Amino acid sequence: MSAGTKVASGGFDNPDFGVGEGGAAAIVPSGSLKTGRRAWSVSGRNLGDVSGELVTQVSCQKGQGLKTFAEELSIGIGIRDVQAECSGDRRVVSGGFDYSIEPTEVAFVIASHKAGKRTWEVEAMNFEDSTAALTAYAYCEKRKKVRAAGLSE
Repeated sequence: MSAGTKVASGGFDNPDFGVGEGGAAAIVPSGSLKTGRRAWSVSGRNLGDVSGELVTQVSCQKGQGLKTFAEELSIGIGIRDVQAECSGDRRVVSGGFDYSIEPTEVAFVIASHKAGKRTWEVEAMNFEDSTAALTAYAYCEKRKKVRAAGLSE
């Protein structure tokens, strides 16, 4: 990471994920989020029977840091989603999630994506008899003004 840059987005790669006969790694992520101005963290659990690799990825940019907005939802049994939304003068650049329950074959995050100009959405399923906290994070920057037309982006 170059000096003067800050985290803009992040994610992960799960190159060894596999299902089927002969043994496979099945790493299911439970978190993928910004953990500082210059850091991104990914956590997960391997449900498979051989070791595997979960690779953290991060993209950085120069300029102002991003403001974090979060929304947490307590979920029981079922499929639920939670959305974190940027304030009105900001737009979402990226997002992340944290799922308090350890991933199992019946409890894991199934989606994490941009859902509009200001919103990041995370969806999880939990078919265990337990309550979990699902948190969505929206990493937002101020909207840039377009001088020629006098409009904001």
